Amino acid sequence: MKQELINKFQALLQQEQIKQVKDEALELIAAFEKAKHDLIKQEKKAFVAEGGDPHYFEPSKDPLDSKFKEIENIFFDKYEQIKAEQKKELEQNLETKLALIDELKDVNENEENIGKAFNRINAIKKKWDETGAVPNHKKHQIREDYSKLVEEFYYHIKIFKELKDHDFKKNLELKNDIIDRIEKLLELKSIKEIQLLLDAYLVEWDQQGPTFQKDWPEVKERFQKVYHDVNQKISDHYKSIRENQKENADKKQAIIDELKPMVENFPKDHKNWVNQTNALNEIQEKYRKISPTQKKKNDSLWDEFRSLIDKFYEEKRNFYQEKKTEFKEARADKSQIIAAAKELIPADDVNLEMIDWRKSTDQIVKLQKDWKEAGILKQSEERKIWIEFRAVCDLFFQKKKEYYNSLNKRQEENQKLKETIIEQLESFKPSGDKDTDHETLRKLTYDFQQIGMVPVKAKNQISTRFIKATANVAKQLNIGSKELKSTLFKNKVDVIQNEDPAAKQKLVNEQKFIKRKIKELEDEKFQYENNLGFFKYTKDDNPLKKEVMDKIAAVGNQILDWKEKGKTINLALREANKPAPQEKEKPAEEENPT
Repeated sequence: MKQELINKFQALLQQEQIKQVKDEALELIAAFEKAKHDLIKQEKKAFVAEGGDPHYFEPSKDPLDSKFKEIENIFFDKYEQIKAEQKKELEQNLETKLALIDELKDVNENEENIGKAFNRINAIKKKWDETGAVPNHKKHQIREDYSKLVEEFYYHIKIFKELKDHDFKKNLELKNDIIDRIEKLLELKSIKEIQLLLDAYLVEWDQQGPTFQKDWPEVKERFQKVYHDVNQKISDHYKSIRENQKENADKKQAIIDELKPMVENFPKDHKNWVNQTNALNEIQEKYRKISPTQKKKNDSLWDEFRSLIDKFYEEKRNFYQEKKTEFKEARADKSQIIAAAKELIPADDVNLEMIDWRKSTDQIVKLQKDWKEAGILKQSEERKIWIEFRAVCDLFFQKKKEYYNSLNKRQEENQKLKETIIEQLESFKPSGDKDTDHETLRKLTYDFQQIGMVPVKAKNQISTRFIKATANVAKQLNIGSKELKSTLFKNKVDVIQNEDPAAKQKLVNEQKFIKRKIKELEDEKFQYENNLGFFKYTKDDNPLKKEVMDKIAAVGNQILDWKEKGKTINLALREANKPAPQEKEKPAEEENPT
């Protein structure tokens, strides 16, 4: 019996739906317990029948009992597991349906598009039907909530349809009004205004809701036609602009081509730079008056045009920078020329007879030539400094003219003065006081040499009388020819120092002349000394040898005479080179900028 029940229980365990065989399993458990108790009851009865005390009765251990209990435990474990899984499924279904209720609320409260609302409702209903049972204690409430929301949705749909018809009618009116306003854009002249308004109308058009299906094709066709017409007007306008821009680009390119030669052949003087700059300004003005072209092309043309302009003005700056340097150099050179010319003008207290007018005139002429070669300044400054230079030159030639206009008269007066001195020399009588007589001779000869030129016809006569009278006085005073020459030369130097405005330069020239004369005499002496070598073995009384020796001695004496003159010149130059007393230094005048 027990084994049969065990076999049936094991067969139940093979069922997938354990929950469905629960009652049958309980019946098997009850039957097994009854069979178990019946066997124990029989064993106890037999134990008592054999004389056993019923209090000490212990039933025998039956392995089938343990086997059945094991199967029973397995069954209840599976049952509890399935029960837990079913509970979890119910809870999940509850969560799903609560979520569907929330979504249904969202449709009712937030969804404005009717089509989307119906799609969402249908999806919610489908999923609701596919979702299984929920816990019994929630079953009624959740179903009530769901039904209420569905009814609310269809109520809203009814209201929505009524409002929708009203909105369709209103939208139709608004769309026709927008089309009317777009048509009026064709009457406007300003393309910019047309574009701005068209963009605004399109935004407004897109914001309008739908209208009745039956009216839409007509409204749509009307809108597309007027939109095309306005766009065509805008397109034609910009096509015209592009054509004008191409024409403007060609005009600008032509101006650039006109400008290129100007930046390849730059002017060489100020006048042409002014003319060229004026021409460039006219070209720039012409370029500015041309309307723009396409931005990219306009920028490239402007860059090319601007680079040519910049190149021109860079070269112009370089030209005037060089001119500025030239002006500075020319100003310095011309200032020096004016200063040099001023030095050639005799001072009021200078003996005009002592001036070498030919040499001074040559120097003035050279300075005038140097002036022309010194470059030019700015026109206003050039005129001012030229007036100053011309005034100096005019003053020089005025003094020269005055000098030569009175030359004959002065030469006649000079002749009388020199004849008076000659007469004093011719009538000279020694006083017996050597120093006084020597000083008288020096003073008379100095005064004679200080007097200027005499008429040409009387020059030789005056000179001959002076030399003869001077030699006669020297003879009376026992003054040798050498000493007399030295005195006359010192007088000459004194006259140069005291009377000649160009004394220092004349002394330098005299010094150079003396050095050159000494060099010539030394070369001549050296040649004679070489010639003397031919008479090495000839006696000193040989006429030819004696002649050469006499020439060597004579040249040697001349060298000594010239060296003495050189000493006199050197002393005079040393005196002339002494620094003048220092004056308070004047602040340098600031150079006027060009």
